Amino acid sequence: MKYLENVQHETDEVLKQAEEFRNVGNECFNNKEYECAIELFTAAIRLNGQNATYYGNRSVAYLQTNSYQRALEDATKSLELDPSYTKGYYRRATAYMSLGNFRLALKDYEIVKIGDNYVGPQLEEGKVTENFMYQLMEHYKAQKKLHTAIAYKILLDVKKQLMKLPSLIDISIPNEAKFTVCGDIHGQFYDLMNIFELNGFPSTTNPYLFNGDFVDRGSFSVECIFVLFGFKLLYPNHFFLVRGNHESVTMNQMYGFQAEVKAKYTTQMVLHGGLFSSDNVTLDDIRNIDRNRQPPDSGIMCELLWSDPMPGKGRSPSKRGIGIQFGSDVT
Repeated sequence: MKYLENVQHETDEVLKQAEEFRNVGNECFNNKEYECAIELFTAAIRLNGQNATYYGNRSVAYLQTNSYQRALEDATKSLELDPSYTKGYYRRATAYMSLGNFRLALKDYEIVKIGDNYVGPQLEEGKVTENFMYQLMEHYKAQKKLHTAIAYKILLDVKKQLMKLPSLIDISIPNEAKFTVCGDIHGQFYDLMNIFELNGFPSTTNPYLFNGDFVDRGSFSVECIFVLFGFKLLYPNHFFLVRGNHESVTMNQMYGFQAEVKAKYTTQMVLHGGLFSSDNVTLDDIRNIDRNRQPPDSGIMCELLWSDPMPGKGRSPSKRGIGIQFGSDVT
């Protein structure tokens, strides 16, 4: 009996030590010391490998260091240990998004019911409706955020729709019909709302064309782009979006949209880009890419989107789990 008591005491001490590692790891994470947090969460896992929370915590720390494949593995392990661990689904969905697997990301988001603390617009049977759009605009006027799962669904749906469109679209306007053309919005959400107040909300009888530069400079680019995307989904043949020079990664990095997306959602909503695992890629190879598809897990299209520069020279596997890292000699 004494032996059993000693064993139980030792077990309790091990579990207590694991929890201490986890707590200190959380402190490191809150201080943005992510590598330190990963080491401490790993120590906790070594002592207690059956705790889903430890894997979940290490997963989110891996996300912060762009180690997306490892984040995916830890999130999956946390769900194996505890299928009711809600945060595990969110973290695995984020990892899937970061690795370009949008459908699996959305599947994980759909598993998790949107929490009771979210009071905002909801898609109806997964679709944008007129009622949803009115609720969304009021939600944004109150400076509230659209739920991440809904935001991802809209992005996937509008991407699918836009990819099917030709580069040049002919629009027929009947005689005496009303057709509104708008210039740069540049993240000015309340100006956008003022346009709709003065001119009426978009509809099949009140069509609009927005001439690019939807984001950057203003503080509400996220709100502007989701309202515009929502109306594009709702009225695909009566609401038109023309790409401007600010609809590019470089401009978004310079003029604020990328930072706003990171602040309001996550780093994982922002794409990356880089060079190749081979030296013999030509401009014609790039010209011949079939871009109207989901990015593959390998090849030059994948590497264009996911590879990163690194200190030093040469090439190495990417810590993202997709693409490569390349040095200045490769550049």
